[in-house]
Amino acid sequence: MDYSIRVCEMVYRFAIEESVSSYYPIIDKINTQLEQIEDYVILEKPTKSQLLDILLVRRKISFLESTLAMITRAFADVINGVVQANLSNDFMRQIRSINDRVAYLENSVENMHQRVINLREAYNSSLSSNLNETIRTLTVIATIILPLTLIA
Repeated sequence: MDYSIRVCEMVYRFAIEESVSSYYPIIDKINTQLEQIEDYVILEKPTKSQLLDILLVRRKISFLESTLAMITRAFADVINGVVQANLSNDFMRQIRSINDRVAYLENSVENMHQRVINLREAYNSSLSSNLNETIRTLTVIATIILPLTLIA
């Protein structure tokens, strides 16, 4: 095999591995943010800032989904032979391994997407619960004051 192709394979492989590995800390950070937001929404009264946090996390997840989809399409082209010209079997095996890691990352991002959907539902449910409590309190007050007003 040509030495220049081998060097290109090594550079390409390490660049791709480094690129894919850089997604792990990002996903960990987003998971930590989701856990914090979940704690606030479930344990405390929801606020608009929490809704903004949920929307920001959703945007980050959307960006991750699109970039990982692009990487997956590029790997599919390499694996399916579109770019496979003079690539070694060892290199192709490593590309498949990296592709599996990207698939794992895509699954993690999809799980985070589902968590955001559940989190927004919990936020809306918490808002509804708080509104119901307020209406119940106002109803009790109105029930007490209405007879007094009628007597007066």
